[in-house]
Amino acid sequence: MDIYEELEELYKNGASIDKIYEYLIECVEAQLRFRSGWVVKDAVGVMRRYLDGAATRSEVANLDWYLEAKAFELDHIH
Repeated sequence: MDIYEELEELYKNGASIDKIYEYLIECVEAQLRFRSGWVVKDAVGVMRRYLDGAATRSEVANLDWYLEAKAFELDHIH
């Protein structure tokens, strides 16, 4: 089953938003071995902690700013 089918199935079965986020985090984690650097790994860690109630919205917001800056940097390199 691909990611879209799985998300559709979760939605049809009434999964909570946290369950959907958990599934998406697991999808990212499955691909981490193909990534270098620490940014994505840190992002996954913050999101896991957020779902567990251990990370603050501020931590998530700071991470969002950082990831956006990295994406902007990539746009201007290529």
